[in-house]
Amino acid sequence: SEYAKMWLDGKTGALVEADMRSEMPGNELEHRFLRQVPGLLKGINSDPTLKPISARRYVKMKQGQEKPVWFTTLFLENGKGSGSIEWTRDEAVSVSGTVSSDTVSTDLITNARSSIEALSGEPAPALKSVTFTQNDKQLEETTDLYFGDRYVVSRVGGRFSNEYTVMDFQRGVPELKTGEEYELYFEKLSNMDEEIIRQNAAPIIRKMFDIDLDKYVFERDTKNIGMATFRLEEMANMIQVRYEEDARITMITISDL
Repeated sequence: SEYAKMWLDGKTGALVEADMRSEMPGNELEHRFLRQVPGLLKGINSDPTLKPISARRYVKMKQGQEKPVWFTTLFLENGKGSGSIEWTRDEAVSVSGTVSSDTVSTDLITNARSSIEALSGEPAPALKSVTFTQNDKQLEETTDLYFGDRYVVSRVGGRFSNEYTVMDFQRGVPELKTGEEYELYFEKLSNMDEEIIRQNAAPIIRKMFDIDLDKYVFERDTKNIGMATFRLEEMANMIQVRYEEDARITMITISDL
């Protein structure tokens, strides 16, 4: 969890790049960071009494830079919720925390429930918690709604893009016994026929967003096995899906870039 990597020029010995990471208990973070915490949490309508649990610091420096750049992340928690704050040098660039469901529009909650029911084919479990993130670095805000112990619906709104995701986060790569079994599993995902994926995704997407996939071009994600994209040729918006070996759809993201 802690390391320091340094690259030196073999001929001159000059520093080419340094990359370091350290961890510490949250209450050991410098006071100039800790004193900002209540106000930053209050600014996103989260609980200002969330307590520092742990902190991570990353330091990077490249040849030609006069000063290193350091990134600090503080993780917060209490019996009611959790959160995190990120700083670049001394500037807070992202604040995240549990918020009351009263801060979320009823339309978003209603649509989230409908999305989960479309994905799972079952009634949506009760809304368990809501997390709000304000990211000034990416110029976007994210609302995550957690239903039961397996579903999350995320809405991202930003200056450059908007995204909406519904996901069964309990579903993923199964626990297999041998490397050969994993190889066969990923091979099956890679070779799954487009029409099978399309047939499974189309009715869910139609129910969620009233979109007909017939006009969308299929693209397999070769870097993320088990992921595929449907894209409109004449527009930038796209729909990403995650599928399993039986073609079950476990995540859908729609982007309007």
